[in-house]
Amino acid sequence: MTVGMLMLAVHPDVPIYIPEQWSEAAESISWSSTPPIIFIYGAKNCGKTNFSRYLLNILLQKYTKVAYLDTDVGQPEFTPPSFLSLTIVHKSWMTFCALDLCSTLYSDCCVTWQLLAVLRKGLLTQDVQHDKLVEFCVTIAEHNLDFTMNHMILELLKQDSPSEAKVIGLRALLAIVMSPSSPDIGHYIPKVKAAIESILRSCHKTYSQALVTSSRTTIDAVTKEKSQGYLFRSVLKCIPDLIEEVGRTDKITEIIPQHGISIDSSVREEAVQVLNRIVKYLPHRRFAVMKGMANFILKLPDEFPLLIQTSLGCLLELMRFWRSCLIDDRILLDADATSLGHETERLRKSSIQQSGEAIEFRASEIDAVGLIFLSSVDSQIRHTALELLRCVRALRNDIRDLRIYEQSNLMLKYEAEPIFIIDVLEEHWVHFCLYYSILFE
Repeated sequence: MTVGMLMLAVHPDVPIYIPEQWSEAAESISWSSTPPIIFIYGAKNCGKTNFSRYLLNILLQKYTKVAYLDTDVGQPEFTPPSFLSLTIVHKSWMTFCALDLCSTLYSDCCVTWQLLAVLRKGLLTQDVQHDKLVEFCVTIAEHNLDFTMNHMILELLKQDSPSEAKVIGLRALLAIVMSPSSPDIGHYIPKVKAAIESILRSCHKTYSQALVTSSRTTIDAVTKEKSQGYLFRSVLKCIPDLIEEVGRTDKITEIIPQHGISIDSSVREEAVQVLNRIVKYLPHRRFAVMKGMANFILKLPDEFPLLIQTSLGCLLELMRFWRSCLIDDRILLDADATSLGHETERLRKSSIQQSGEAIEFRASEIDAVGLIFLSSVDSQIRHTALELLRCVRALRNDIRDLRIYEQSNLMLKYEAEPIFIIDVLEEHWVHFCLYYSILFE
């Protein structure tokens, strides 16, 4: 390889040396029996632009015109930066310097800044436009993750960006993570978490004033800005895939339950889905979800019996969902046992026990919640509380059975069986029913 490529930017009178490989490739292309279609690609600084200029001059010696499709938006040949262009060239350029026809342009040519400017002007309001922008970010990430994260998504998620920009950034980020061919974004996680945490705190602060129990004046002030609700739903969708916790003091499992009674029905639904996702994908946080929901219910004012009954029902459904997750856990254990040898499986189970990562479930705390609402004057609340007490016992037994199954080859330490509130009620059921019939006559 000669050093000719280093001399391509000098004065036109200076001779230019072309590498032998370039000459051979250009000659073979130009002697094609049909007009050729050439795609030039390669790594940085390998000479793509210079070779394309050389090949263009060679082709123009045979053909009257050549179509030049330029996809280098950073340094295009015939147009200002940031443009894709298709140019019909009909004049041969004997020097490499003369080919660059575009004059020097000083401008803001950052894709993200231009996008933010358009969003601030309110020119992109349709869902289909937002969908295309999300697809655009995902496509760029497949080829240049660093540019996508640092110069697109993190710019869109900045605090001073409009709500629409943040929504696009969050959706694109989640789409990248969920993609089957997802690149590893571990290097960017600290910045991503900080941006998402800031958005979540802001939305939580706003929408904690837009609950069913809030005043009409406060609710109207919050819900007037529709884009804020869309942003809140978008950031909730990122939990727990992109963020599991908020800082060191606030707990997501304590923040989310109150939005289950949001005045915005879409926020209510997404808040419940967040709790379900935590229960499904974060086994070590399952009891924290139950405890956070229980604490929220205990703070509800007595003058909202329907909210209490609905929230108790939500807690009951979360516990039932936990039970179904335990069934899935056992199926996974069976699958592992089938694929592993008996001795390997025994050692694996031993390592599980040694890790000390026991399933946390303090049944007495949830039992206490059920017992409190068992004294309610509302029959629906009492019925839900009774079902909750039954579910506490069933869930505790499921956890015990799974633990025994995991450690079937090990010596288990004997543990006394706890006494549940529902056990006492069932043992004295007749007296219990008589008491309540007299109490609520």
